This record gives sequence, C-alpha cells and structure tokens, in this order.
Amino acid sequence: MSEPTPDDSYGASAVAEHERCTLLGLAVGDAFGTTLEFATLPERPFGPLLTGPHREIQGGGPFSLRPGLVTDDTQMASCLAESLRACRGFDLRDVVARYRSWVVQAFDVGNQTAEALARIARGSAPEHAAREHWSAVRGRKPAGNGALMRCAPIAVLLRDPEARRAAALADASVTHFDPRCQLASCAYVAALAAACAAAARPFSLEQKRAHLEAVLGAELERSAEALAQSEPTLRREVEAARHLLLEDLRLARCADPELYADEVHLQRAQGFVRVAFRLALWEAFHAPDFESGLLDIVNRGGDADTNGAIAGALLGALHGSIPERWCRTVLDVVPASALEERFHPRRLLALLSQREA
Repeated sequence: MSEPTPDDSYGASAVAEHERCTLLGLAVGDAFGTTLEFATLPERPFGPLLTGPHREIQGGGPFSLRPGLVTDDTQMASCLAESLRACRGFDLRDVVARYRSWVVQAFDVGNQTAEALARIARGSAPEHAAREHWSAVRGRKPAGNGALMRCAPIAVLLRDPEARRAAALADASVTHFDPRCQLASCAYVAALAAACAAAARPFSLEQKRAHLEAVLGAELERSAEALAQSEPTLRREVEAARHLLLEDLRLARCADPELYADEVHLQRAQGFVRVAFRLALWEAFHAPDFESGLLDIVNRGGDADTNGAIAGALLGALHGSIPERWCRTVLDVVPASALEERFHPRRLLALLSQREA
C-alpha cells in the first residue's frame, strides 16, 4: 500500500482525519482509562468484547480527575509533538528539556521515566541515563510502557520512515532503554503511519489489518537490525526482544491473546510494555470499531489509562472515527490549572497544522 500522492485531495483529506483521530484517540483513551487506572479486576475472557460497566468518560481514579482530563500519557506525547514541530524533526536535547520541564509539574510519572529524568538532573548524559539504570539492575530488566504510550506523534508529524524509526529508537532510549521497549515503539509507530496512509485507498478493514500485520513484522526486522548496529554488544538481547514481540504479534491475531498467563499478565504485569503492545494489537485486529475496542480495554483495569491511550491511538488511526460524545468530553473540558492548560488535548491537535514537509 502506497501513501497518498500530494494531488490525491480525497486521499489526503482521509489521511488527515485518521491522523487527527490518532492523536485524539490517544487522549480519549487516556481520559477514559484513568477511572480504572491500577485497578486489579477479575480475569475476564477475551471475546465477546466487554461492554461495561464503564461506558462513558467519568474521571476519578487514583488522581481524582475531572471527566475529560488526561494524564502523563497525553502530556508526554504533547512534549514530544511540540519538540518535533519546533525542531522540524527529532532533537534529543530539546525533547529531554521538555520532559524535564514537564516532570516537575506532573502528578503522574512512571517509575522508569522518573528514574531516568532524575539521573539526567544529577548530571548523566541524556543518551546514557536510561541505559545506565537498565544495565545496573540485577535480575529482571525493567521494560515499562512509558515510551510506547507517548510516541504516536512521531507517526503523524514525521513523513520519512527512516526518520520515524530513528526518532522512535532515540525517544524510547531516553527513559526506556530495554530493546523490547525500543522495538515496540518502532513497530507501533510504523503501524500507526501505515493505518493512516491506508485511509487513502478503498481497502476493507480486513485488508487493512493484514497490511498492519505485514508492516509490524517487517518493522520489527528493520528496527532490530538498526538497534543491533548501534548497540553491537547487545545483539543477543535485541534478537531476543524481536522474537518476543513477534510472538506478541502472533498472539494478537489469535482469538485468545493469552494476556492472563505467565509474565504477560494484564493484571500482575501492569505497566509491562509487552502487555500494552499485545493488547493494543489485539483490539486493532478484533474490535469492529473504536468504541468497541476502547470499552473492552478500559473495563479490564490494570494500567487502564496507558493501555487505553496506546490502543486508542491505534484504533483512531485504523478507523478514523471516534464517538463524538467522547471527543467533546475531552476537548471541551475547561482547564483549572496551568498544567491542565499547558497539556490540553486541543493544543496537541493544533500541532497537526504544522509538521515536517
């Protein structure tokens, strides 16, 4: 599937709407999921899709948010998007400066993100802080979802696939050095871009899903090779990460994604990148529309705001349509603080008007 040509006005318009739904879907999923954020709920089979009990954006949750307000997922994505626009591409120093400015105001910060930014504040080089932490940990290496949750703007603000891959790798390495995190970000960004581009062509939903599967597999190969070349001493770890994520992709195509088993457990492994990655792909491959997919995710609890944000962006990119009542709840919420104003989803969407040529 080729991307639309500049003179394809209908195709360009369709792509633009899907790009808008990518970023808006991230914010809607974040705001919807915060109600059950960190909630440990009973295991419920995958299929049929869950339809409740929560059917509307209610706010609340561990941070007692008003309905429509967003958390660190959308806020960090906004930092990244603003940097991509201002620098006309990925600039490590600028991105890190924006993350550091955000973290001193934030009410919700993941452990790996907090640790990496604290190391940078103490003098570690931005390109080494997360690697230092990852290397120092004994036993199970941390592989959180904090980079995956924020990288969607790369897919819609950068046009070149090589630039997107380089940006996804570099952004993840700032806070989440583990190869599983870096490769997941690359594959996810490629999938978002492919889903948006497919809107310009008259493909069925199943054809789009088949294309996504092919894009994800190919990107895992390319990004693994790119990462192994830049980190030759970690080639074994990179190859292992590629195989694990390919297994996530395979299971996401199955009726049962096995997300209540072993280490990839939606409840016991809250915040694990492979849970969020596999869950978002499963919804893209099985939910008939944005609403059905998001309702299923948020009502499973766990890291519901981040799972909702990651899947929300992918469902938005794939379907290009989000229930208007949910859009209005998120876009019309009146900010009551400088933080809420600074990271309001309206400002994130406004960045689409200026992007890399």
